[in-house]
Amino acid sequence: VFAAYKWNQTPLELRVAKTTNGGSSWSAATAASVAPGINGTSIHALDATNIFVSYSIGSSPVNIKFIKSVDGGSTWSSPATVASNVGTGVNLSIYVVDSNTMYVAYTDLSVGLKVAKSTDGGSTWGSGVTADSSPGKIYEIAPRMKVVGSTVFVIASGLEGTDPGTSELIVRFSKSTDGGATWASSTIESSLDTGFGNEDAPSIYA
Repeated sequence: VFAAYKWNQTPLELRVAKTTNGGSSWSAATAASVAPGINGTSIHALDATNIFVSYSIGSSPVNIKFIKSVDGGSTWSSPATVASNVGTGVNLSIYVVDSNTMYVAYTDLSVGLKVAKSTDGGSTWGSGVTADSSPGKIYEIAPRMKVVGSTVFVIASGLEGTDPGTSELIVRFSKSTDGGATWASSTIESSLDTGFGNEDAPSIYA
């Protein structure tokens, strides 16, 4: 079992902890330096050896980075850039299909929900494709992703409006059947609550 989180001491670090006894005890190691600060992390492992982490760094603008370990977390790759200048307070989710193909879903407050894809093990990333367009309308929160073959599913909640105090909470669903090239979106449910801070962190299973 692996866990990724920020070490909020000086220097700021992204840490990954590992347990080999079901969580009774853990060992933690620094995976990356994250100055000037980290907003969110997402981790996915193919097995006990190959671990993949995406994280957002900075405040305004925010950049999204990717690292991986192929030796069970003993050493980590240099950070690769998934996306740059994507707004503030970015939430994200990573899903790894195999050692070559992987996706990162993230929020871009100027556009909405985007999904980037790598086909070379995370060394390079294609430009993020807009999965759910909502500029100035929906603050996409905590996207979660599942991939089955070439079909990619993403769920995210947010605010249906521009006023963070009075806008209503909405849950959105996005789907691609061609490996993330094109997307269709729909509303799962709306009017769930009112006001920023009441948004949920939805989950999805396929």
